[in-house]
Amino acid sequence: MTTRALVVGGTSGIGFAIACRIAAESASSTVISSWNEPKTIPYANIEFRPLVVSSMRLINQSTNAFKTSREQSLDLLVLTQGIFTMTGRSRTTEEIDNKMALHYYGRQRLIRQLLPNVRENAKFLVVLVVLVVLDGMRGRPPAKLNWDDLEVMAHFSLSIIYAIQKVLSLALDVSPDACAENLLKGLNERSAEVEREGKLWCCIDVKGQLVPNKLAWGEKELAKAANHTWKIVDCGLTNA
Repeated sequence: MTTRALVVGGTSGIGFAIACRIAAESASSTVISSWNEPKTIPYANIEFRPLVVSSMRLINQSTNAFKTSREQSLDLLVLTQGIFTMTGRSRTTEEIDNKMALHYYGRQRLIRQLLPNVRENAKFLVVLVVLVVLDGMRGRPPAKLNWDDLEVMAHFSLSIIYAIQKVLSLALDVSPDACAENLLKGLNERSAEVEREGKLWCCIDVKGQLVPNKLAWGEKELAKAANHTWKIVDCGLTNA
């Protein structure tokens, strides 16, 4: 199957394995965007484009350039950027915590920037599939979130780090290549399932299986999260 993919953060580990699996189909094309270029690029149809993925301003610049390029249509957007660290809060030059910029705000900005272009080029593309690689199993339900501290400024603790490390330990039980295979296979299978059910999203595990009993957020919670997200992103763009 021919796939036009943008893999953000795909310079090593699961992200790089996903990029290589897509590029193994000779008719497909893959762009990897991250800080550093991979040590080796095994396929001629993989292109590297540098991007500071924690910067909202540079994400804007990169996506605007991508949208005006001749390869502007996409089938798959894969977001794998992130870090595992035991350090505390560390702000970027845009006054956003670096970990939050990588794991959440930057990902949301990329999706928001690229989706309108997909719709404008509908004659080339019907659906953009977005694969967010982090943890589809865990996450607090809306009732247990601290809605007054979504940026985790007042309540950041090592317990959050511990939860992230548990996710990492689970992922280490599966090789990056096997995980990439599972995720891409699961993505294709689950996407077809949720489309038939009229849904727009689902959560899968490292084996590509559907995570059962995931609580869907209501319109009120989604609006709160969206308002918070774009307030932080817009402030970051102002501070850039």
